[in-house]
Amino acid sequence: PSDLNVYIPLHHKFQLTRLLEKKGYHIENEGNNIHSTYSSSDIFSVMMFTNKHNKIDVVISTSLCAVSPIFDFHSTAIMNFISADSIFSMYPSLTFQGLTMINGAQLYNGSLCAVGMAALKKYKERGF
Repeated sequence: PSDLNVYIPLHHKFQLTRLLEKKGYHIENEGNNIHSTYSSSDIFSVMMFTNKHNKIDVVISTSLCAVSPIFDFHSTAIMNFISADSIFSMYPSLTFQGLTMINGAQLYNGSLCAVGMAALKKYKERGF
């Protein structure tokens, strides 16, 4: 894929950064001011790595559980992941039908911002 999200706990940040740099990626954005972009308290930061053809967003969790931020995102379309030993889909029926639900908590507490709306539009354009 040309656009990939990788989720890691904070204590693996340096190790993954070194690995990606060895593979020819460079940091395009450190993402230190994430609170203006992401409402999740489980996200420490988001780093963007690029090479000539691909982009990798590294979502760094405040928790020891790397995937905990996934469940705070804008919609169920994102609540799927592949780990080292399994494939997980929080809402498989919706996912396989190309459907999604908006995260009601973000609507309720008013944290669905312009970036979240743009992300929803992106997934709509992808068929969800």
